This record gives sequence, structure tokens and C-alpha cells, in this order.
Amino acid sequence: MKRLIHFSIVGLSLITWKATHAQTSTRVDSVLHAIRVEAIEKSDVYSLAQPLIDSIGARLTGSADLQHADDWLAAVYRGWGILVRTEQYGTARAWRRGTIHIDLTAPRVRSLEGMLMAFSAGTRKPVQGPVIIYPNVSSGSEFEAWLPQVRGKFLALSLAEPTCRPDENWQKFAPESFEKMRDERTAALRAWSASLHASGLGGEALPLRLGEAGALGLLVSLRPSLTASPGWGTSKIGTASTDKVPEVGLSCEDYGLVRRLAERNQGPVIRLDAPARFEGEVPVFNVIAELRGSEKPDEYVLLSAHLDSWDAASGATDNGSGTLLMMEAMRILNAVYPHPRRTILAVHWGGEEQGLNGSRAFASQHSDIVNGLQALFNQDNGTGRIVSISMSGFAGAGAFFRRWLAAMPGELTREITLDDPGQVEGGTDNAAFTCHGAPAFNLESLKWDYETYTWHTNRDTFDKLVFDDLKKNAELLAMLAYFASEDSQRVPHLALQNCK
Repeated sequence: MKRLIHFSIVGLSLITWKATHAQTSTRVDSVLHAIRVEAIEKSDVYSLAQPLIDSIGARLTGSADLQHADDWLAAVYRGWGILVRTEQYGTARAWRRGTIHIDLTAPRVRSLEGMLMAFSAGTRKPVQGPVIIYPNVSSGSEFEAWLPQVRGKFLALSLAEPTCRPDENWQKFAPESFEKMRDERTAALRAWSASLHASGLGGEALPLRLGEAGALGLLVSLRPSLTASPGWGTSKIGTASTDKVPEVGLSCEDYGLVRRLAERNQGPVIRLDAPARFEGEVPVFNVIAELRGSEKPDEYVLLSAHLDSWDAASGATDNGSGTLLMMEAMRILNAVYPHPRRTILAVHWGGEEQGLNGSRAFASQHSDIVNGLQALFNQDNGTGRIVSISMSGFAGAGAFFRRWLAAMPGELTREITLDDPGQVEGGTDNAAFTCHGAPAFNLESLKWDYETYTWHTNRDTFDKLVFDDLKKNAELLAMLAYFASEDSQRVPHLALQNCK
């Protein structure tokens, strides 16, 4: 009799489990279906992208434009009924550029493509002068003997590229010529680097010394280096070496033109009108949107992307696309899953381009969120479909991702590979959390020639966004956030790492 009762209890338990499991599966399927409808049929990505990328545009840390973006994000979240706050993480030196005109006035007249480097000194009024090239010197004394020649002149400081075609063109159409060109390019780079090193002035010291000697401005090529070839019309644009002398980045083609004219004594003259000013220290912020957890409010799922950008273009893929992804995922979750089990935060960082400043400050100031972190999902490499997720050295995380991804529609996940266990990596905002031992993961996307055409370039504009991919990414991210919030288990943390 006892045996019969035992089996009856087991049978009853099994029936109860099946019923509960069926109810749970039905609920999960319902939520996933609702997420899909919101992501694909009711997408808001385009209407969010257009004002952010076109109207607000570039979002340089410390600029009024970034503050405008902060305010815009907060207003959008409030319009959706989502709790949002801005949180100061520090200050930054504010810099504002005006409209810039760079013209070749001799030996012929031609407007040049280029830009005043961010955080560079500007011109109070238009200045004009001849161009000379950086000399081939072998010692500091030779450099000092040459230095007076720079007064009242523009100095072409970079070595010109031998070609502005992408390397892939050479490899495809003239592989034998490519090998020859590459060898000559490498030799030229070594000689030029040796000459710079011979001055005895490294880092900011060299441009500072040139400015003190009376240079009107420094001209540099906006190719990233002589060993990495970007695409057509693409220029990598970062910050100036010093704020004491105007530093102008010219496109590869136009820099080569000006330098060749100077090398062959054909009298190039540049006219530069580039107003810019420093405006002192200003507060800088992270923007935090929140869906408060209903059962475990002190455990967190964090959606992460940096809002700041360089100002050479509009910051569309670095990192407007990541910003839009986090916003759209939060909109979807608020519509279909407004009372998550764990608290879901979307944090839009400032100062990523200056060294992960916003995310590092947040992680150091919010130990409760770091300790309670279930998972952080970061995105920061362009507009393409998400295809790879590294476990960042968290050996126990792979099982969670495999379980979450297995429950999603196959068309979302079939191209995704898990790098398990992967390794702890720096370079973007998830590193501000992994160094504390908190489980933070970067969502890698298809490149769409990100490094070549849009990363830190003058071509990072609205037209580079791929909206079908962004919609799919928003669907995937909303589902990841849902499963991470609902999971009965905690993603394991690591021992405290070295946070610098």
C-alpha cells in the first residue's frame, strides 16, 4: 500500500510538473512572440535614429551636442513612461569648433577636404602661409638647427601615403605591384619614424615645440597609419596632439597633394580659417533608464552602450547604433514585460572615447549594482547583425547563454557563435565591469567594413545604418534581457580583477 501511495504521489507530482511546465512554456512563447511583434512590426528604430544622427549629430565628450543628446534620450524615455535619470560621473574640458575652411591658394586654387582635430587650438582669424615638410634629421641638434624655418609656415608633419586606394584593390587587381608598393611603404614608414624619434621629442612635446617655434599650423594625414589602409574617401579622425597650435587633418588624397607640392618646391600656400575655443570644465553624465524588478529588484540586467562619439561625422555606427539598440530594446521590454523579475537598466555612457570614463566611474560608484549584476550586454562595433558573444573568461556563463539562445527563434541565433570561455578583454565599456569580476559581455556584430569605413572616420553617417539588422538585434537583445531577468539561477561572478 505504501508503495502504491508512493507511485501515486510521484505520478501526481509528474502531472503537476507537466502542467506547470506547459504553463511556463506558454508564457515564455507568448512573451517571445510579443517581443517579435514589437521589434519587427512596430519598430521605432528609424524614427529614433534620424533625430539622433542627423539633427543632434556628433557627440564629443564635453560638448553642448552631447548634453543635447543626454536631454533627448531622457525625454524619449519619459515619453515611453520609463523611469530615467542623468547621473554626473565627472567633468570634462569643453571644446567647441566653428566652421572650418582649408584652401590651397598656390600654385593653384583648390578647397581641401579636412578637419580641425578635436581639442585643437583654433585660429582667431584666417591665416595664410607656405607649406614645408618635416625634415630628415638624425639627431636632436639637427632638429634644433632646422627648427627656425617653421616660423610663419604650415608644417606637413605626416608621411604621405604612396596610394589612397584600399589595399584590397591592389591585392585584387595587381598583386605583384602590391607586394612592391607595400615593401616601399614599410621602408618609408621606418625612415620617417626614425626621423621623428631623432628629434628627441615624443608625444605632445614635438607639436608643442613646433608651436612655440612659430608654426602657423600642423598638417597631418588622416589615414590611420601606413600599414592599415581604409576605404575610399575615408579618414580616421581623432584628437590633436596639443592644444597650443592648430592641427589640421587632411584627407589622404589632399594631404598627398600638398606634401608632394612642398617636396618638389612648387610653392604650396594654405589659407586656414578654423575658429575653435575651449570653454572650461563642464559636468558630464551617464543616462540611466530603469524597469524596476518586481521580485529581485536588487539584482540587475544591464543594457550598455556609449553615447559619446568623435565629431568627424555623426557617430552613426560608433556608437549611435548601439545607443539605438539599447533604447529600442527598452521600448520593447516596457511594452511587453514592464514588470521584470530583476531590475533592467539601460545605461548610455559618456566618455567612452576618453578611456571608458563614464562606465568606469559608474562601476566604481555603484558596488550594489556590480555585486547584484546578473548580466551586462554591451554593443559597440557597428550596425550589423550580432554574430558572436564572448563569455569574457566567465567559465560558468556559457551554459546560461546556450540555454537562453536555445529557447529563441532559430533565425535569430543560428549565426551566433559563443566564444566560451573566451577571455577578459578591454577596449569598450563591458571591461569596466569585468575588471570587478562582474559578468559583462560584448555583443559582436557583422563588420560591414566597420574598421575600414566608419570607425572614427568622416564617413560615420546615417546612411551607414542597416535597419533590418538593427531590428533583429533589438529583438535578440530584448529576449536576452528577458531570459536573464527570469532565470532562477545567478550567472557566477569571478574574483576581483585589477581595475585601473
